[in-house]
Amino acid sequence: QVPMDDVQKDSNDDSVEKAPMKKYQETQKLEKALATGLAAMFLGVVFLAGFISFILAYPDDQVRYYCVRIASSTVVIFLAITIEYAAFLSTLVEKITGWTDEWKTKVLPLFFYWFLTLFVSYKVRHSHVNMVAAKSVLSHVAAFVAIYLISDVMYKYTSEIGDKEASKRRLAARFGVLIGFGIFFWILRVLTMQLLYRLPYDCPFPERSSDDSEPGHALVHEAPGEQYNSEEGHESLDAGKKDSPQSLLHFAEEMEEAF
Repeated sequence: QVPMDDVQKDSNDDSVEKAPMKKYQETQKLEKALATGLAAMFLGVVFLAGFISFILAYPDDQVRYYCVRIASSTVVIFLAITIEYAAFLSTLVEKITGWTDEWKTKVLPLFFYWFLTLFVSYKVRHSHVNMVAAKSVLSHVAAFVAIYLISDVMYKYTSEIGDKEASKRRLAARFGVLIGFGIFFWILRVLTMQLLYRLPYDCPFPERSSDDSEPGHALVHEAPGEQYNSEEGHESLDAGKKDSPQSLLHFAEEMEEAF
């Protein structure tokens, strides 16, 4: 007869020997799943890059125009998210002021990026490409800062509501926050556009008509064949280093779109 202690010892030895093998098999399965996911992602990126290259080289001018707009908007959005996530200004404000509420640290960055959009675009307004790049990136950064500011304010002042009618009161409070921010940004946009009209230019700022049928009013959202001469492209807007009534109207509409 084999003593029970020896049998239990042998079973423990077998479990100890099988433990590394089981761990190895689990690691292999995890690595295989990870490799499969990375391979699928890589193939997706290759397909996406090929598709983007195809549509950017599409022979039709109008299709290529809108494809370039979509691609550039995508790049601008990801770039703005990267800048906003860096949170340089928010961290700096927190270090200087000592504020612990996150929404307070986003107020000054919001105003900074908002007016930086105006003044940087104003400085490079004679180059259409530079002006559109500046206003697109900076306005998107300001927009993402505003989104996080609104969400932080909502969480701060509506999550504390807790009674029998908490859901109704919380919904009403969030709706009130949205209405308040909507009014605030509308007023800020109006004041900013008034500031834009009063900046120094090389010629008087032309009167803007509310009639879209008048020439020179709708310059932004038209197709390339309607907006620009096919031979000139953006060169007609970049020609010279002085302002003209047409270039000022175009600049104002670009900035209004950004805000």
